[in-house]
Amino acid sequence: MPRFANFFSSSKRTWPQQLQHQNPKPDTPAKSSTCPPETVPTRTETMESRTAAAAEAAAAGVTQNVTSRYLKKDALQARLEELFPGQTDFNIRMKDDQWTFTAPEHVDESQIE
Repeated sequence: MPRFANFFSSSKRTWPQQLQHQNPKPDTPAKSSTCPPETVPTRTETMESRTAAAAEAAAAGVTQNVTSRYLKKDALQARLEELFPGQTDFNIRMKDDQWTFTAPEHVDESQIE
């Protein structure tokens, strides 16, 4: 006789009732993995936060790399000061053999050379 034969024939319950009897539902509801409705941002709120983040990034400047191999930090600083008068902090640093800096707007490499 198969192992599960007694399972289906041992009582007068139907098959779904047998399963419910063996696996009763817990008294407490399972925790939902989704956010409660009041904490889910609406599409408008999400777009506003993205717009605010983009505005902050624009105010902070554009970080970009210069691939010119024979450029010195002082020369890059001087050229950026010519392009953006009144600003002196460009956060110039060497990263992976490329100069990286932050400017108020995008600068083409042709403007730097």
